[in-house]
Amino acid sequence: MFSARSLIVVALSLAMILIGINSQSGWLFWLAGLLLAALLVSWLESLFQVRGLEAERLHPPGAVEGEDLEIEIRVRNGGRFARHLLAVIDADPCEADTRSRFVLKAKRRSIREALREALAGDVEAAHDDGYPGGAAVLLLPRLPGGEEEAIRYRRSGLRRGIYRDWPLYFYSEGTLGLSRHSSRITPASRLEVYPRYAELTSFPFLDALLYPWRELLPATTRGEGLDFYGVREYRPGDPLGRVHWKTTARRGELVVREFEAERSIRLVVLLDNRGSDSGGWKARDRLDAQARVAATAAAYAFSVGCPVTLAAYRGPVPVAYEAPGLRAALRWLAALESEGEPGPTEQLEGLRHMISGGALVCQIVAVSSLQDLPAASRIPQDLGVVWILVEGPDGNKWNTGMENGGSLERILRHGSVELPPYVEGVAVCGRGDDIAKCLENPCVTCAGLRRRGI
Repeated sequence: MFSARSLIVVALSLAMILIGINSQSGWLFWLAGLLLAALLVSWLESLFQVRGLEAERLHPPGAVEGEDLEIEIRVRNGGRFARHLLAVIDADPCEADTRSRFVLKAKRRSIREALREALAGDVEAAHDDGYPGGAAVLLLPRLPGGEEEAIRYRRSGLRRGIYRDWPLYFYSEGTLGLSRHSSRITPASRLEVYPRYAELTSFPFLDALLYPWRELLPATTRGEGLDFYGVREYRPGDPLGRVHWKTTARRGELVVREFEAERSIRLVVLLDNRGSDSGGWKARDRLDAQARVAATAAAYAFSVGCPVTLAAYRGPVPVAYEAPGLRAALRWLAALESEGEPGPTEQLEGLRHMISGGALVCQIVAVSSLQDLPAASRIPQDLGVVWILVEGPDGNKWNTGMENGGSLERILRHGSVELPPYVEGVAVCGRGDDIAKCLENPCVTCAGLRRRGI
């Protein structure tokens, strides 16, 4: 593949030939032939530089979005001759790259911008959505024949997702720089980028249901717990360590202790993974923001011993996943795609038959206006629902009806919005807000009141 410089060389050679014909100057023909020969040699050399190479990409299997990832690329030269001035381009795993060739172009910038970047060091490229990324361009000055060279670099700005086998390019412009060639290979790779989550010190919606001094529990039941329930007669198979000796001596027969059954509240996190863009949100950005909130809530639930179910939609069909642990929950959230069809109201109604009684449902909804709030829904009476509202890019202009306007959090705290009867609490996470502070300090907290009959 020829570059702009090669076209200049061809044009100059043709001009010399025409001048030589008119002036009968043989040395111009010789000089034009020399230029064309250099162009041909440069074309063959750049083609040779990118052929017969192999590469292997090494990196940790998992990473957290926003954090740096150490990547090592091992390039092997299977030929007999050394390669020089070879560029190794590692494509962005977060983008679908279907190009068969890679063309390396210098970014146009002023002298002042070039000096500023040189003084600041490497500058990461950025996408329109604000995530740094782009292809990583690495220089390999010399690779001897039959040898292997390792190149290491740090990639930043990874987005949530599971990525496999993204391409790698070898690029060369030869020694003279008059032509350029590239080749593409696809090293076997698999990378799981988990959503970023915050460590919570409390989660009021869940805490109100887990601790007995914060809620009047229904009648206790026997089971394998720690709190004393009562005594009963001995049965074959009962461990002798549970024998209540004082009562046994008084009654004249073996009596054993019984304990209250441990109660476990299941946390169900429902994500709005619709595939359409709305309210200033791109579907992928909207799901990324919700995944961070879901991961934060799930991390706290697992830390207090509460089982977690993650739910979303695959087209019109609800999908629920009972995560055995935090790592599995993060992996499920990383693989979640924007492929749902129902809106927030229909999502909860379609999922209710899959939720057991007594569970706490955290419905995460991306909102940019009051019309995005879910409407009233028919749900079982023993099911608690809380909203975690994630404000979108257009969420700074609320039609509040309040003097001097106000944010969504202010509207909810002042009771300006009538909530459906099934909603037991609301938390608001604004764009750029600290997730931990938003979930630890919800704007509406009435968890457990309806279940107590108050």
